[in-house]
Amino acid sequence: MAVRPFASGQVLAPLAQGVSVRQPSRMSLQVDVDRHLEGPGIGDVRYVNHSCAPTAVVDTSVLALRAVRDLAVGDEVTLFYPATEWEMAEPFTCLCEEDVCLGRICGARALSGSRLSGHRLSPHIRQLISEYRS
Repeated sequence: MAVRPFASGQVLAPLAQGVSVRQPSRMSLQVDVDRHLEGPGIGDVRYVNHSCAPTAVVDTSVLALRAVRDLAVGDEVTLFYPATEWEMAEPFTCLCEEDVCLGRICGARALSGSRLSGHRLSPHIRQLISEYRS
């Protein structure tokens, strides 16, 4: 939850370096084509829920969590997991109940371009889409 108001684009929290791993885990964050971070070093982002209509995005260029819209105190901070995750270690059924809900969250690899359109995708996800769908 937002503990104070945030403007769209504002950094909600910096993400420190975590332990670098090559394979995704339930609690890791993909920050590059073949690099995931996990552990306490990545901060509270490991506890941020998924939503198909997210309120935040991970800016992998500076390792920070940014608001994608204005947030008021008490607004839930959520992420669109496929924006950073190519393949999920533990796919799940989404319960966000948004009009744009994808239903099953497996990572960007499992989604068509039309299902990903409108989302702010990390550069490594755009790169992987280009490589795998060209």
